[in-house]
Amino acid sequence: MYAANEDRMNESDLRLLNDDELVVAVLKDSECFSVLYERYIRPVYRMCYRAVGSVDVAEDLAARSFLTVYERLHQYRPQDEGSFRAWLFVVVRNTVRDHWRRHRRELPLFAEITNIVDADPGPEELVLARMQMEELRHLLERLNEKHRTIVELRLAGLSTNEIAAAMDLSISAVKSSQVRAYANIRRRLVSKGEAL
Repeated sequence: MYAANEDRMNESDLRLLNDDELVVAVLKDSECFSVLYERYIRPVYRMCYRAVGSVDVAEDLAARSFLTVYERLHQYRPQDEGSFRAWLFVVVRNTVRDHWRRHRRELPLFAEITNIVDADPGPEELVLARMQMEELRHLLERLNEKHRTIVELRLAGLSTNEIAAAMDLSISAVKSSQVRAYANIRRRLVSKGEAL
C-alpha cells in the first residue's frame, strides 16, 4: 500500500493502515512513527503504570519502550499467530523487567498506588477505587511471574493468540495458565472475604 515512489502519505491515510502496513511505512519514512506511537501510547502507559504505580516512572518506561521499538522495528517480522501488538508488549514487558532489575528495591513488581487523581468522582469513590487498586496490586503480587504476566497482558488488551505469541507459549498453555491465575485470585478474594 505504501510504495517508495509514492509521495509521503498523509496522517489520515496512515491511520487507516493495519499495524503491519504501518510498520512498512515507518521503515520507509521514520516520520510515520508518530502514528504508531499515538495508536499504542495509552495501553503501553497503562501497563507501565500498573507495574510501577508512579506517573513519572511509567512515563519514562513508556518512552524507553517506544525508543526500543523505534530502534528495533527492522527486526519485527509478521507471524501467522503473532502480531505487532504482541511484539510491542514483549518490548514493554522487558523494559519493565529491566527497570526492576536495575532498581532492586524491596517493593514488588507493583509499587504502592496512592495518588489516583480524578476530578469527577467524589471522595468516597476515590477511597473505594484506591482500596480496590491496592487489593488488585496485592493479589497480582502473589501470582507467579508467568501468571502475573498473562494477567498484565490481558489487562493491556492483548488477545489469547497475541499473549501466546508474546510469551512463546501455546494457546492452550495461555488459557490454562489464565484460568489458574484467575482461580488463584478468586480463591484469595474469597478467603479474604471470610476473614473479614
